Amino acid sequence: MLPIGNRLAKSSDVLRQIETLGILPKARSVYLKPFYKRLFYVSLFVCIFLGVAIISLSNATFRRSTQTPNIYFTATPAGTPLLQSDKYLKDTSLLAKNVSCSAPCFRGITPGRTTFADALTKIKADPAFSNVQSQDPKKNLRGSADWSTKDGLNCCQLASTTDGVVSAMLIKVAPNMTAQQMINNFGTPKFVNPVEYSDKDVAIAMVYPVQGLVVWCYPGDVNSKLVANSPVIMLMFFDPGNWESIEDTSTLQGWNGFLPYKTYRNATPIVTPKAPTTVPTTTPTLSTSG
Repeated sequence: MLPIGNRLAKSSDVLRQIETLGILPKARSVYLKPFYKRLFYVSLFVCIFLGVAIISLSNATFRRSTQTPNIYFTATPAGTPLLQSDKYLKDTSLLAKNVSCSAPCFRGITPGRTTFADALTKIKADPAFSNVQSQDPKKNLRGSADWSTKDGLNCCQLASTTDGVVSAMLIKVAPNMTAQQMINNFGTPKFVNPVEYSDKDVAIAMVYPVQGLVVWCYPGDVNSKLVANSPVIMLMFFDPGNWESIEDTSTLQGWNGFLPYKTYRNATPIVTPKAPTTVPTTTPTLSTSG
């Protein structure tokens, strides 16, 4: 198993996927206002759901950028947040049917439609949340927000475009929903992607492009199997209108039922990144001569 830092270094395609989602405009990582020193972040894959086998949640060191939000990650094996916990957000709203707020809408916030300002107002007014921290979008600077459960456990993130529209949300939930319940409500996922959180914990992402939804389920360790009652542990909501661009930069396996983690991990992807359509330009050389 590669150390987290080394695995992150192999994640170049992930960066393109994040850029496509509108969370990172051509940046190497995500910068946030330095309001947290111990903020749990899903390491690069989280907003990406595809192509790289990691979901590293770890402490992060933050720096401010006037151009793009960026996060610089520092691997911290000790004290790494749990992949699943009953203390994460207790939310089963995805199981509801015939509701006005269905995926990719979450608690009244819809990526691609809701403004960053309106989203913050809803989050701050929700009694299930606390400790809301945010950085407003500005010219060449995307908006970002983090918040916790009412008991203070970091659970949630939101990103916006530079013009102030929510682009994606990431929510860690208590394991009160299952893979089969997701299938009952949304049908079989079009794609999946396996991801290793640690030597003992893995997750499998179920991707629903039309709904703008990614659901991570927890089967167990690397020798486990995704089954009907595998718990849902994390959700990502994104603008379905961005899917074509996301798909162009993603590596994805096709859904083939409830299978062992290793089967999906070793499966041949049915979607791979397309070659760039533009030719890189040569970087000009500065002359020091008079």
